[in-house]
Amino acid sequence: MSNRVLNTLHKWALRLYYVRILIIGIALISFSIIFIFTDYKPSEKVGFNIFLAVMCGLLGIILLLIGLFKTAETEYVIKRDWHKEDD
Repeated sequence: MSNRVLNTLHKWALRLYYVRILIIGIALISFSIIFIFTDYKPSEKVGFNIFLAVMCGLLGIILLLIGLFKTAETEYVIKRDWHKEDD
């Protein structure tokens, strides 16, 4: 494979990494919203249901922020290295 093809594959692999983190964060936030606003309760204990909703929400927000940071960082590196010539 040429160096250009390998660089393109590497860029898309990096993008897949941050997209995966963003999707996990969004999914956890969605579960938290479902636990809070619907009648679905995974446990009979009310305290555990609230704890589970809050933890899913917090972890989702944290992963979403990490994913957004990785997005900005990765796209910056890709654009910075875009002008470099193939060796």
